Amino acid sequence: MLSSSLTQGGTERMFKLAAAVFFVIFAGVLYLPYLTHLPEGIHTWAQADRLSLALSYYDRGMQFLRPRTYNLSSIDGVVGVEFPIIPYLAALFGKVFGRGTVVPAFRGITIGLSVLACYYLFRMVFERTGSFVAGLVPGIFLLTSPVYAFYSGNFLPDAPGAALSLVAYYYFLRYYQQPRFRDLALGLVLFTLATLIKTSAGVYLLAAYGVTLILSYFRNSLFTTRQKVWFLLLMGLSFGAVLGYIFLNKWLNTTFDSTMFLAEPRPLTTTEEANKTYEEVMRTWWNEYFTQVHYWVLAACWLYTFVGALWNQRREPMLATQVWVSLLGALAFLWLMGRQFGAHDYYILSPFMPLLLLVLVQTLVRVATLPLPRLAVPTALGVLAAALLIIGTVRHRARMSDDYPPFSDFYDYRWMRGGAQLLNQAQVPADATVLVANETAPNIGLVYFDRRGLAAERFILQTEPSEVVRFMAERGLDYFIMRRKDSDELRAAHSTLFSVLEPVTESADVTVLRRRGRASAWH
Repeated sequence: MLSSSLTQGGTERMFKLAAAVFFVIFAGVLYLPYLTHLPEGIHTWAQADRLSLALSYYDRGMQFLRPRTYNLSSIDGVVGVEFPIIPYLAALFGKVFGRGTVVPAFRGITIGLSVLACYYLFRMVFERTGSFVAGLVPGIFLLTSPVYAFYSGNFLPDAPGAALSLVAYYYFLRYYQQPRFRDLALGLVLFTLATLIKTSAGVYLLAAYGVTLILSYFRNSLFTTRQKVWFLLLMGLSFGAVLGYIFLNKWLNTTFDSTMFLAEPRPLTTTEEANKTYEEVMRTWWNEYFTQVHYWVLAACWLYTFVGALWNQRREPMLATQVWVSLLGALAFLWLMGRQFGAHDYYILSPFMPLLLLVLVQTLVRVATLPLPRLAVPTALGVLAAALLIIGTVRHRARMSDDYPPFSDFYDYRWMRGGAQLLNQAQVPADATVLVANETAPNIGLVYFDRRGLAAERFILQTEPSEVVRFMAERGLDYFIMRRKDSDELRAAHSTLFSVLEPVTESADVTVLRRRGRASAWH
């Protein structure tokens, strides 16, 4: 219920509109400069894999259950991948507004979901406290986290999975305050969609269904007979959809010989593995998850969560219960996939970020209702929000730049920029297939040159040109693309190079050769 001090001179709707506008403007500040950029920064490999799904939908047909990437290591590039609704929508947007809009549409959908989560976090706090400033804090906290801000603006599904889980929690928790079955149903559907998009979001799907199912047997008044039938039907459909899509992925990977998106448990089975992962996280990712201000806030929130556990359980039992159940689920996921956390910063997003935000919301609800001088809490929270906005914006711009050591020391895509335009100017057909040399990531080079084909590690540059041509012919590849400095070394080492590979075009960074004697472009 809104406090009278806020409802005087304004309405609840006005405050919600103001919050929505605030988050949209802040998202514009963060993301507009990069909206049309191809994958950049940390984990470009994974970003390019996902973007190539959208581009392949556009180019190769809108068959939702046959997702493809540009890489032809699998049959026709078909892969099993988590529910690709976002790349599919980006491709659909491109079909309406032109292929050039696929990239900004993809980024825009991801950004939109992230902003939506911030707005619903505002509503969670605002509708419980009546404090506009307190309501803004969790969304600001989330969108200024370096890891969330970065992945909310690119092509991976982890931030959208976390965002949808947070939106789902708004409706799920509202049901336990003002029981309307449609709110519960909508929340459960959103939890299911979040889990389809990113499997690790299933932590919250399980927590929501599990607690509600148990509660329904102890509290007969929770559901009418009809509502219980609908709840069980929803549960069956949710888990059926998730499990069905998992089996479809396995079938696609097996049938089309794909290993690109294989998902398998990588548990922490020994103390040595756990210690190694902990050291890797602390050395590489700890300061990429949050800034120091974020960590201070989280420390205070967790302290309150433990100290005020009984008060929280009495005031809003379902919110408090979800915190503890989700914590157990997130820790279980950490054990199940623990070895991945040392190599991927984004693994924290779907299983852990909603939990941390629930803890923050719970704390803010308490803080905003403390019997303190009227302006004390809004002033303190306003200062915190301002600090997060400044620090988060600066960190995000740094992370989006080419100069972000030590990570930028390993950015190996910069030589590819403008690659598609170079091939188009050289009249290389759009359906030509290419071999990108000295490249380990399966899709980065292919996305930057906007052609299907294969990537080959450095061994290809140490192979006799005739063998390279045989390698290309066996795989139906037409063009050989490499760094200019690699081609200079290749020419010096192999005098027969141009007898089997014909020069097509060259820039300061890129050399493009064509296989001599090839037939028309392979389809």
